[in-house]
Amino acid sequence: MEYKNGVCRYELKSVTDILKRKDPIYEEYLDEFERAQNGENVGKPMYIVLEVNNYCNMRCKMCIRSMDEGQNSSHVLKMELIDKVLGDIEELDIPSVFLGGGAECLINPDIKEIIKKIRTIKRTVSDDVLITNGYELSDDIIDLLIEEGWEKIFISLDAATQSTYQKIRGRELAHVERRIQRLIDRRREANSSFPIIRVSFVVMDENDDEQKMFFDKWKDKVEIIDFQKLTVYNKEMAIKSGLPMPKEICKQPFSRMEVDSFGNIFPCCSEWNKHIKLGNIENMHLKDAWNGPLINKIRDSWPNHVMEVCRTCLYRE
Repeated sequence: MEYKNGVCRYELKSVTDILKRKDPIYEEYLDEFERAQNGENVGKPMYIVLEVNNYCNMRCKMCIRSMDEGQNSSHVLKMELIDKVLGDIEELDIPSVFLGGGAECLINPDIKEIIKKIRTIKRTVSDDVLITNGYELSDDIIDLLIEEGWEKIFISLDAATQSTYQKIRGRELAHVERRIQRLIDRRREANSSFPIIRVSFVVMDENDDEQKMFFDKWKDKVEIIDFQKLTVYNKEMAIKSGLPMPKEICKQPFSRMEVDSFGNIFPCCSEWNKHIKLGNIENMHLKDAWNGPLINKIRDSWPNHVMEVCRTCLYRE
């Protein structure tokens, strides 16, 4: 497998073509997105990762939430702060919201209202993503995503068999597979290409021998299959010193920001981002965070003087 920034992607259908069929203007957007991914500051983040709650319905063995219960405090991002984030997104004409970063957004009691609010944002183009483990992918949510023309759904699975899914995620694989199949069936019935479906697989000792089985299971059903390198966290999230410079530039501070369920703004969605908080949406706008001194310091450190927190995040033995 060939990994880039820790991900090996199989695009089984051209996502670019699917988006361009929706609207030719997507070609310009995708060009701008590519420039941001390659380390060019295009004047705004191309997407905002929005964590609307910090609790989850699973305790996956590789997740920081399974190591530190303090990460699960039943906290939700207040609706007035969500409204402020969405207002800033509209003002900056940010194309994409990644809904659900950091925790399982589908268990937020207001998730349907939040989805609808996101789709009312006036933007030149939209390319919204819902990130989920798929377990609570109800018929109501499926129908809402299709009706709204929601562009993408990213579903984290990490296993091809029940025994491995149980070891890693502690739940019933057949249940989430049925929910994904329901999404596929309803999308076909609606004669829609959206949402584009990606399934993902974090490679670790427990599932290493199931990679081919996972690929074969989904290759004729979804548009994207991602295999991801395991990121090893520690409870203290301590920064390591003396690590080598990364071989690849990190695209995150050039293309995204995250707002967590407490309103904190970060230049990336890594768990190490807690060391580089840019501010809080309660008293700061996204525009100011994007142009602030800390995020510019992070960008300017590439490629020869990368900050230790970034080297800690990107280091892979």
